Order: sequence, then structure tokens, then C-alpha cells
Amino acid sequence: MLRTELGKLPSIEYASRRPYVVHGHAGKLAKLTGRHTDGRLITDFLDYVPPYLDPTLSLEELLTGVSFASGASGFDPLTPALSGAISMQKQMEYFKEYKTRLELAIGKERTKILINKAGFIISAGTNDFVINYYGTPFRRKTFTISSYEQLLLQQVQHFKQDLIDQGGRIIGLVGLPPLGCLPVVNTLTLGSAFHNRECIESLSSVGFDYNLKLQNTLKAMESYAYGTKIVYADIYTPVDEMIRNPSQIW
Repeated sequence: MLRTELGKLPSIEYASRRPYVVHGHAGKLAKLTGRHTDGRLITDFLDYVPPYLDPTLSLEELLTGVSFASGASGFDPLTPALSGAISMQKQMEYFKEYKTRLELAIGKERTKILINKAGFIISAGTNDFVINYYGTPFRRKTFTISSYEQLLLQQVQHFKQDLIDQGGRIIGLVGLPPLGCLPVVNTLTLGSAFHNRECIESLSSVGFDYNLKLQNTLKAMESYAYGTKIVYADIYTPVDEMIRNPSQIW
């Protein structure tokens, strides 16, 4: 599993520091996880997957799945450079290292079968817009929003192709949420943490447009990646519906 947004803090050392110590509302769960917040991604609705960089991992845990995620990373290499997260390229290097460890433990053939049958979930992209494109002037100097979306989609293609080349055959990729409704975007853009907490539709439309292009990109990739199942996970629609119709949540 490769997961990058709320994800894990970029090192084991930081994962043990307060206040980033629990995954659960108001500390109801006492397990140290190194999460930036108690917010949830699609990947959090799966069973707990231990971080690959945990030095205490057992062989059984390696065989049943690990996470290569790093909070605040993204497809654009500049994003993790700005946030201090582990880049997607480095996460892929860790995955290749993981494969080597499995091959040494259970052999190449069993490892190949295991990887072919494994499910890979990638959640990335929000930080590329929030932290990088809109948070700093660097990319905006040389990219329009449309050309920046194309840059990210090219990175998506490269990353997924690398994963396919390594044996990945079941791959899911999570789309963007309504960017203009994110609390951090509200605070930074509207200049207030307590008043006028309205969604910024112009920014949410960027996420919507990117998601459409992402779906087209994934469909095109699946058409020529024989034997590979590529799935798009929509997070935009349920989040948007919850924000617009909160009374319908329960």
C-alpha cells in the first residue's frame, strides 16, 4: 500500500512525539501512530497496515501488507521537498527494497505471486495543490492550473507504470476532495479560523476538473496494461454531499 496524505509522519522519531500521537477522536485510541490529525482517508477504512519503516516488523507483517506512506507528500517532487515528507520516488525505492526482502525470505516465485495478488492503494494529489501550487509562488510562476494538472497526471502515469513493472496488478487511486472546503484552505485563503467558513467554489472546481482528467488517464492506462485492474476511488462526491447536506449524514 502506498498512501501519502494524512499518512504517517516522515520518520519513526517524529511519530513518537506529541501532539501527533493518536489516531482517534480526543485520544480515545491510545495506540501511537504518528498521524498529523485524526482525520480519515479512504485508506483508513481498511484494516490497520503497519509502516514499512517500523524496525520491529515481523515477516508475517511483511507478508500481509505494509504502508510506504508519508504525510504531506505528493506526485510533484517539489511538494515533499517543501513539506519535508518522503517523496513518491523514495516510496517506490522502499517498495523495491521490500520486494527484495521478501524474495530473500520466501523466494522469488512466491514473492511474484504475492505481489501479483496484492492490492495497492495510492492517495496523493491534494498536497500538490494546497501546499505547493496555491501555498507557494514557485509552480505558479511557470504553470497555469491546467498545465500543472497535466504535470501531475504525467507523474501519476510514471508512478503507476513503475508499480505495474514491479508486478502490481490491482491498483486503486483516490481522487481529490473539494479543495475549497478544506479547513486549512479556508483559513489561509479567507484569513479567519472562526468566521465566514464557506467553501471556495473556484478551488473546489479545480479538484473536480482534475478528477475528471485523472479518471480518463486511468482508463487509458488500463486499456493497454493487460491483466491489470486500475480503480478510481471517488472521495469528492461523498465529502461534497456531507458538506452540502449535513443533516443527511446520519
